[in-house]
Amino acid sequence: MMSMSMEYGPGAAVTPQAAEETLTALPVSLLELAPGGSDYPVTLSPGLAALSRRL
Repeated sequence: MMSMSMEYGPGAAVTPQAAEETLTALPVSLLELAPGGSDYPVTLSPGLAALSRRL
């Protein structure tokens, strides 16, 4: 999870398409570790958190 917050911090330039592809490619086991099961960790930037809710 630390690497994710480092790569996708508020200052990172990640396009919505690239972010969606990255989130889609995440292992299911990683998603299962997140609070609430399918919810993404709160360490994600606000933009990716909104994107994860949209997916």
